[in-house]
Amino acid sequence: MTSHPSVGNRRPPLPASSSSFPRPPSRTVSHASPRIPRSASQQVVIDLTDATASSSSRDTSGPAYKKQRLDDGTSSGGARSPLLPDGELVRQASQRSIVGSPASLNTNATSLNSPSVQDPRYAGDRSRPALPFPVRPGRYAPRTGKRPSFDKAGTRGDVRAKPYVLSVPAPAPQYSADRPADFFPWTGDHPEDILSEQATKTGFYDKTQVSQNETSTARPSIWSSLKHKSGLQILSSLFVSALDQRQAHGTVTANSTFKPPPRVTLTDTKREAWLRDLADPATPLRRLSRTIPHGIRGKVLLDHCLHKEIPTGRAVWLAKCVGANEIRAFKRKGTSGAFAVGGEAKWIREWTSHVEQFVEYIIDSCGAVNWKDMINYALRLSSHLFSEHLLDQDHYLDWMISALYSSDLNTVPIWLLVTQIYWKEILQYRRRGRRLAEALLEQLQRVWTSTVVLGDMMLTSKMKASTHENEELFPQMQEQLARLLKSFIIENPACFILPGSWVKYGPLLISFLGDEDANLILSFERLSGRNLRLIRSRDKQSHRPTKDSRPRLINLLDSIPMTFQLHQTSEECLQTMGNKELLIRTVLEWASSLYRKGQARIYVAVRLLRRWAKTGIDVGGSILAFLAASPTMVGLQKSNVYRIIVELVRSKHFSVGKYLQWLVARGSLRGRQALGPDDPCDVRLLCELPLHGLPGHVLNLRRILLASVGYSVVEEEATIDTAKRNIAEQIPGLFSRSEPSFQITLPSLDLRRLGGTVKWDLGRWVRQGVASRFQADRTSSEADIKETVLADSSESVITLQQLAKIRKILEDLEDFTILADVLSIVSECEDARILNLAVDTVNQYVDVFAAIGAADDLFGSVCQRHEEIRAQMPVMKSLIVSLIDLGEALPNQTLPVRQLRKVVLSYERKCAIAACSPVSDHMAEALQSTESNFADEFEQVLASGSSMDKQTLSRLFETAMNRMGPSKDESLSAINLPELLFRLRSFDTKAFDELMQGWLDSLLQSTSRPRLLDILPTLISGGCTTLRAVVDQASILIEGPSKIRHCGKVATDMLELLCSNAPVDPLSTEYQSLAQPSQRAYRFRKEQDLFNRTHPSQLLMIIRATIRACADPQSSAQASARALISSTDGRGLLRDLMVRHPESLDELGQAFSPGASVDQVKLAIHQLVDPGSQQGVLPEDIDGQISTIMRVANDLNLPFCQLKLKFTLISPDPGMGGPSQDSVVPTLMEAIKSSIALAAVARRHTPASTVWTEVISVLDRSHATKLRETAENELLSNLMTTTSAALPCLEQNKATLEGLLAVIDATHYSIPGSGDSQLLAHVVEKLDSVASSFSSAASEAKHPGLGESALGARQQRLGIMYLNIDVLLRLIILHQSTFFQPKSSHSNTSRLLLTLSSLLVHHQLTHNPTLSTHIFDVLALLSDYLSDDSRVTCFRILADQCESSDPRLRFLFACSDGGDGEGLQLMSTSSSPTPSITSEPKKEGGKTTTQQPFPFRRWEMMQEATPIVGENDTSLSLGLFGARKAVLQL
Repeated sequence: MTSHPSVGNRRPPLPASSSSFPRPPSRTVSHASPRIPRSASQQVVIDLTDATASSSSRDTSGPAYKKQRLDDGTSSGGARSPLLPDGELVRQASQRSIVGSPASLNTNATSLNSPSVQDPRYAGDRSRPALPFPVRPGRYAPRTGKRPSFDKAGTRGDVRAKPYVLSVPAPAPQYSADRPADFFPWTGDHPEDILSEQATKTGFYDKTQVSQNETSTARPSIWSSLKHKSGLQILSSLFVSALDQRQAHGTVTANSTFKPPPRVTLTDTKREAWLRDLADPATPLRRLSRTIPHGIRGKVLLDHCLHKEIPTGRAVWLAKCVGANEIRAFKRKGTSGAFAVGGEAKWIREWTSHVEQFVEYIIDSCGAVNWKDMINYALRLSSHLFSEHLLDQDHYLDWMISALYSSDLNTVPIWLLVTQIYWKEILQYRRRGRRLAEALLEQLQRVWTSTVVLGDMMLTSKMKASTHENEELFPQMQEQLARLLKSFIIENPACFILPGSWVKYGPLLISFLGDEDANLILSFERLSGRNLRLIRSRDKQSHRPTKDSRPRLINLLDSIPMTFQLHQTSEECLQTMGNKELLIRTVLEWASSLYRKGQARIYVAVRLLRRWAKTGIDVGGSILAFLAASPTMVGLQKSNVYRIIVELVRSKHFSVGKYLQWLVARGSLRGRQALGPDDPCDVRLLCELPLHGLPGHVLNLRRILLASVGYSVVEEEATIDTAKRNIAEQIPGLFSRSEPSFQITLPSLDLRRLGGTVKWDLGRWVRQGVASRFQADRTSSEADIKETVLADSSESVITLQQLAKIRKILEDLEDFTILADVLSIVSECEDARILNLAVDTVNQYVDVFAAIGAADDLFGSVCQRHEEIRAQMPVMKSLIVSLIDLGEALPNQTLPVRQLRKVVLSYERKCAIAACSPVSDHMAEALQSTESNFADEFEQVLASGSSMDKQTLSRLFETAMNRMGPSKDESLSAINLPELLFRLRSFDTKAFDELMQGWLDSLLQSTSRPRLLDILPTLISGGCTTLRAVVDQASILIEGPSKIRHCGKVATDMLELLCSNAPVDPLSTEYQSLAQPSQRAYRFRKEQDLFNRTHPSQLLMIIRATIRACADPQSSAQASARALISSTDGRGLLRDLMVRHPESLDELGQAFSPGASVDQVKLAIHQLVDPGSQQGVLPEDIDGQISTIMRVANDLNLPFCQLKLKFTLISPDPGMGGPSQDSVVPTLMEAIKSSIALAAVARRHTPASTVWTEVISVLDRSHATKLRETAENELLSNLMTTTSAALPCLEQNKATLEGLLAVIDATHYSIPGSGDSQLLAHVVEKLDSVASSFSSAASEAKHPGLGESALGARQQRLGIMYLNIDVLLRLIILHQSTFFQPKSSHSNTSRLLLTLSSLLVHHQLTHNPTLSTHIFDVLALLSDYLSDDSRVTCFRILADQCESSDPRLRFLFACSDGGDGEGLQLMSTSSSPTPSITSEPKKEGGKTTTQQPFPFRRWEMMQEATPIVGENDTSLSLGLFGARKAVLQL
């Protein structure tokens, strides 16, 4: 409310603005009471001038008519005394200096300085000013030589009125407490001014005059009147009469005379002068309020306040004056009602925008001169305007949050400071609190991202200097943001209900919280659970709960790199899945699944299990549990299970004795007559165990158990002996020293078909033979061995042919652990050819050896041996190249690879020095002959020079390519054409690549070309071209702008090139000059694997084109495409693509066009689900296939089951007769119900699997829509049955409802974009019914007369109501986009919100805080979609229902109880009331009292708005409060 001086007999106007109603000061003696501070509003301005004594001053300053007098009584001619530093002394002196009326003080100011009253002792001292009163005894101030200062502005004819401010003279006598002696202003006729004898002797003092009648008590005077019985009544009547008279004559009855200061047009000079006076706190606002300059508004007003340093209070006063005039201008224009209100709101919005631009401009000008003072002023002024409601607060706060969200990192700190000023107002409602939380999280993510990028960049010294500030600023910003977010989460967790962005910000937020504060971590976990509950499961793949940790573990295992860190991978697996038994089972399933390929996963699983066994985890027990459950597992590759257990037996991490005891205890062998490869893993393992190192009693027990099922151990030993003889015959000389009897020629055996026990014993025997051979040679003379090796490589410890045979045997035995040991032993050889073969073997199986942990050791040992050999003799280049290939595959071998490249570069430099002349044209033409020594001649041409022009290069390229044709000449197999082309490429890489691209284009477009698999692998592995270049060229011809007619043949050949092995036998191909050497076959396979992993889109395009070619009868490649797509290589490539990139399923499904399906495509997809048809799980009929797919689907074969279901549901031709939508959907629903029932049963023992929900998520929109609608109808019908008298089992019903919700969640993509209004009406109706039933159940449960059985039944019914409410809430979440579409019914939406609000405030839900929180979160989610009008409407309805008192509803709907007048009501009393819509009539004593909201005009709440002090000049009329006049006693 506007502050103003008291009404009635007022004091003279004040020189400065007052902020409150002043209290009349009490007159006290200065030395008898302590100093009481007085506000600036109590300072009195005294006119000490007259017409005669000031003529000289008026003559010098100008004519008399220029000295205008203000209407408030202040003088314009008096000089203003300068303020002393001690303002308190000034106020005390002015308080004690006034006696009588202001007219009696109108004396000559110069008389105070007259020489007649000056002390004669100082008559000659002109440097000291005269005292303003006669000299009195006391302490005098010392003399000062400082000359008095003069106001320069006053000497230039400044005629502005400057009030006189009373001050304490410096030489005034002082008391001990530094207080001045009291004195009266010099008037000439005051007793203090007369020097009488008594005043001279005793001094002057103010003696209170006491009447003679008051010398004694007043009892005798009034006792005669009070001693009667009516005396007290008489006294009371007198007092009441006095009070009535006071009330009648002292109440303010005049109408309000308030009117904002008018605006007038002034010149620039006068306007600037007025603004300077406004900036001067000594200039009273009443003087300035006569008129205000026109044209000062908006941002101009704010700029003037800033640059002229106008005090904040005065700047707000000016803004109110301008705003009040602008708002009244709308009413004067003739508009009324809504138009006037709209114009006023529009102006306030515009004024708020000006303030926002003003603050933003100051913030953006950071670094300018006096920026700190400018920003302090801007923030102080804007906060005052905001606190006095002079801004559109909603718009201002929304702008502030938006600015914080979009600000760059340089201005984030200042925006955080600005935001914290309005922190309480922002967090008052969720609408803004949610936006603030998102803004803080977004800035935290930007700062974190910038910090990571800044740390990873390799900066130059110049860049480091420019980013030094950021390096110091970013950690501080991170700390500040994290600190704000921590307190924010604890104090206002509801603002962090952010289902739309929680997946993005949740992991970032938890990384900054730390582990120190347990309460903070608990709050975050609760908050995360609340957010994930509001997110559809399809949108929170990275935030699956613990029960769905199995898919995350499988994804983690699939993404393990080739050279993984065992410790890190082990910790990640343990963190992903806490159940150790389920963890080990999942790892074993992944390593032995038919739906994954590669042998490296076997050794990854072995190393993980060994590590976990060392930490105390019961690995053996978990393996036995896995073996017991293995018969029910789908897609299990039993050989991998045996190999994992064998490796654990070798390292003593699996006990064979405990396994045999477990087998006997379970009785697994009872009733069995034989053991075959197809028997379950738990019993077949008896024939797969390694026997070396086992105790005798274990071997005897194994022999007994095998004899009980008819398995002969003697035949097993005979097979081992025969195999050893066969191997010794294949490798003569290697085992002859220890076993000379192995000289009999035996028929060859297929080592792959042998039993596991035989294989492991043979592998151990081969390793022992190689180790014995090297150990025997190691004992001989070292000098003789070295001399023999260097003289003749054929006399080495092991020959190249022997090592190749050993490698082939161990590959057939699939014992790569033994192969790694053999290569480690062979790496000690000094024969470069042996080392080259060993390195090529490691290159071929680098992923397996890396998983075993031997790749780095083998690389290091061969590199060391290479250095030793190179120190004595030149090393073949192929060994160095193989080492470089191996080192590039190992990330930890960067430095050795760099050194090896230097060695290769040194060889090339030597060749360049030997031949430094250009290749001549005639030497290129000489190669046109058809002689058999083409390779030698080509070599001579290349060696004849070190440079070559483009024309010569083109001729040589064409000559070499012409030699690539088919030929039966075996001599051509010796020509290493790729090596010649690679050397030719080194002359001009760019020109050679252009020639190769043209040759590839002509080759692919040729209709009579050979197979690409016969020509390109050697060129690719030889470095002449890349597989990426070939595929890019083919992509242009398949689906590019240059698409050709026979694109099916190109796609088929390219798919064969990407998935098949290249021929390695020169005699098996017509193109013998391009045959792939067996030692270099790994290079092409590495290129294949690299391309298939890094370019899934192009691979998918080729597969789609090949599938289309299978169904195209006009395609020339139809037969080859069908054979390829159903081959093992084609299925393997498709399987790897879907495992690595499951998102490619949709694009792959586009290749399945409606029509007759190709048998080969059906077979390929069928074998993906059932590899090799070993499981026999897929029947022929479609209904049976759908049911089986839903039953056998698991996390490992999920993408293949999805592909199979998608392929099965393709609509065939009308005449073929196949599945229709009406028949498929019921079958799917029945299969889903069976899966739900199985999951409910399995939930008691193991976590339930919901893979079937992922399977149905790939249905097309028509099938998904039908299935979803069926599930929704059944869900709502099940809710109806739960409220009947016959209550079903709560757990079974809960499982059914959750399963139906999972179906709706999986098919939510079928919900139309415009929403389902019919479902909305059903859900709202069902929710109303459930809420009504819940209220009745809650009231019955509280009935005191119920017995225990009845009370238990009521509690059970109440629990079912809880379940129904929870299910409906989850259904609302799934259909959240439906409820707020433009076409949705607003009535249904309002009913939904009102029903949820009534449930939220229901007293019964206090006993179920989880459900209450869920309702609150759903309301928060839905309220984010509401418009402001809908939000206010809902809250008004709740207010009518007396439910708006809950602070949670006000927080959600962003509404307050108070109106524009902050709850003020205007009360009026009348004898004949008039009806009003907004009034609330109350009858009291025949009169009617009505209350109406009082409009609070904040723009008119200003102090000193009128130049003349009036009785009722305030904006808020004093008559409304019954205010009384007050007399100021001076």
